Amino acid sequence: MRHIQPPQTPEPRPGAFRLFLGGSIEMGAAERWQDALVAFLAEQPCVQHLDVYNPRRDDWDASWPNDYDFAPFREQVEWELRAQKDADLIVYYFATDTLSPITLLDLGLFHSTKPVIGFDPAYKRAGNLLVTKDHFEMDIHSGWDNFTKALALRLAQTIGENVT
Repeated sequence: MRHIQPPQTPEPRPGAFRLFLGGSIEMGAAERWQDALVAFLAEQPCVQHLDVYNPRRDDWDASWPNDYDFAPFREQVEWELRAQKDADLIVYYFATDTLSPITLLDLGLFHSTKPVIGFDPAYKRAGNLLVTKDHFEMDIHSGWDNFTKALALRLAQTIGENVT
C-alpha cells in the first residue's frame, strides 16, 4: 500500500487501485479517523494493490486563510479535487462533533461515483445523510464497524480479493 498525502503528487502506479479518503477533518479538529482506516486497510488482502490518497496533511497550518489567492490553501483544495477525480473509489466518513461542510460538498460533487459512506451515529448532520439516501442510491452505513465492513466488501468485489 502506498499512503499519499498532500503536497505529495499522486503519481499513477500501474495496476494500483486508487482509494480517496474523504471526510471530516474540520481544519484539524476532527478525530484522526484516517489513521484508523489506513491501519484497517493495511490488514486487507488487497493491501498490495492500494494507493491511498489521504487529504489530511501533516503540515497543515490552521492559520492559513480560506482564500483563493493564498497558494498553500489553493494547492490543498486542488490536490483534493484532482485526487477524487482520479480515484477508483472514494470513501467519505462523517465523524462525531463535526459539521463537515466541505465533505458534504464533495459528496454532492462525487455522489455519482458510488462512494462508500460512513457516519458516526452522533454526527450532527446524520439526518441529512439519511434523508438524502431516500432520494439517491447511496452506499451509506451508520457506525465505524458497519462502514469498514462495507468498505472491505466493496474492495473485495472490485479488486477481486477475498474479504478477511
